Amino acid sequence: MPARPVAAVVGELLRAVVIILIVGAVLAVTAGALRLRHRQPRALPPRVYGTTSVPAVQDRPEPRALPARQEVHLHFHGVTPAEVAAIIAEHQRSGRAR
Repeated sequence: MPARPVAAVVGELLRAVVIILIVGAVLAVTAGALRLRHRQPRALPPRVYGTTSVPAVQDRPEPRALPARQEVHLHFHGVTPAEVAAIIAEHQRSGRAR
């Protein structure tokens, strides 16, 4: 009867080897799929753009300034209307007003 325990051991070893081979195959397929997924993209060929000529400085139009604004909008915070009137009167007396 010694053949029966030996056959059982050999069967269990074969079962373990098959399981190890299956696990190894699954790991190999998974590693290959991950490698394909995370590989570097192919380098694109250099793109050639067309060129345009820039007009010479003397050919460019002269920039125009915006017209001056005629009104002045002031904010006096913490000043009473009487103080504002005094400031404006002083400004007009000193000749700084238009």
